[in-house]
Amino acid sequence: MSDFQRVMQDDHTTIRLYLGAIRRIGIYNPELRVEAVTELMCFVFARDQVLMQFDVQGHRIGDDGGHIERQCYHGILPRLLAMDPNEHGWHDLFNVAHSKIESSLLSEEMIVGSWPLTEENSKKAADDYVVRREAALIEMRRSAARSLPRRERFPVPESYEGARAPARALQPA
Repeated sequence: MSDFQRVMQDDHTTIRLYLGAIRRIGIYNPELRVEAVTELMCFVFARDQVLMQFDVQGHRIGDDGGHIERQCYHGILPRLLAMDPNEHGWHDLFNVAHSKIESSLLSEEMIVGSWPLTEENSKKAADDYVVRREAALIEMRRSAARSLPRRERFPVPESYEGARAPARALQPA
């Protein structure tokens, strides 16, 4: 397995871990589920953005025919974030996104696995891809922070003693 194929496999494992975690979080922590979907969206959008423009020894992921699945989940993931995580149909929509993402990953695995890459080109492509993906991921996270509604993560209940203590009470005497 080439370095580039290994990096792609690591990306796919990361995405599948996010999908599994989001599914397992279930109804128990909707706020955390929304944060996980946000991070998943940033990651897949960043890598898709890089891969659509990325050329590895004359091969392009954008030519793999998986563009229909990508268009579907690029439309569904932002919709999930706009919905209340407790809203009826949230899990159904997530399941559709999950299947489209999985289909796209399988397509990528088959295409990249068939590329005859030299070791030198594979290593260079893997390094270049990771640098570009990380830069795109930082930008996607910034964009998400600007455009998504802010939610108070794990809010402190009003009944908690000292939860709303005045600032002077927290300063040392």
